[in-house]
Amino acid sequence: MKKIKILFILFIGAALTIASCKKDPSGGDTPVVKKHSFVTKKTNDDGTYSKYTYNGDNQISKSEDYNASGTSTKYSVLTYSSKHLVKYESFENGTLKTKLEISNNSSGNPISADIYITQASGLAKIGSFNYTYSGDKLASRTMMYEINGQTFEVSKVEYTYTGDNITKETEYSLGASQALEVSGYTKYEYDSKKNPFLTLGLGIFTGDVGSISVNNYTKETVLDTSFTIDNAHSKNYTYEYNDKDYPTKETSKTFNNSVTKVTTYSYDYR
Repeated sequence: MKKIKILFILFIGAALTIASCKKDPSGGDTPVVKKHSFVTKKTNDDGTYSKYTYNGDNQISKSEDYNASGTSTKYSVLTYSSKHLVKYESFENGTLKTKLEISNNSSGNPISADIYITQASGLAKIGSFNYTYSGDKLASRTMMYEINGQTFEVSKVEYTYTGDNITKETEYSLGASQALEVSGYTKYEYDSKKNPFLTLGLGIFTGDVGSISVNNYTKETVLDTSFTIDNAHSKNYTYEYNDKDYPTKETSKTFNNSVTKVTTYSYDYR
């Protein structure tokens, strides 16, 4: 599946139940239910991989990328307050490159994320992401860019749902008139299995379909403004699942068969 369209790729598992036991102070057996399955490693078919670290609340706190030789190339650090994400920082060669500071609504969902990047003069704010909702579902994510003290809308994505899955994205970009214009569409079809990335908690923040929808998408169809299919970027997805119905292997292939990619996932059950 295509994961996390902006700035970083993070993976975490969804809820499943595994039982184990420990002794309680009275000497009896008290069942301890392992409720979650956490992705700890994502491995690509070119040998590159990513590892993930979690805090005491089982929220992802660090993501680190490695090249095929096992050398760390970059990492991201996530900071929470009252269990809600409030800051994201990405580093390369130990240098801070990007920072996002997130403001949340009363439900803990982001309403804005200020974007900072490191420039020659230091860390500077360049814009923000703004979010709107329909009930508890993400309705749109807009990117704002600041130029000479003025703020412009430069891109936007609107989301259409069927049940709890996003089945269509409508994409907007800045046109010649300096206003947002429809630039394309992406449609999705799904399996009936469990999406291990659902409890990531970052799907709304990133606007990533694969971390918001309940199931795993099996087809991603990219269309232009005249609804012509882009066969070079549209993909079919097939999966292998574990005994809990979570994917452990993903194979994607473009509609024109020009590119095939295989990704595997390792889990830690807690």
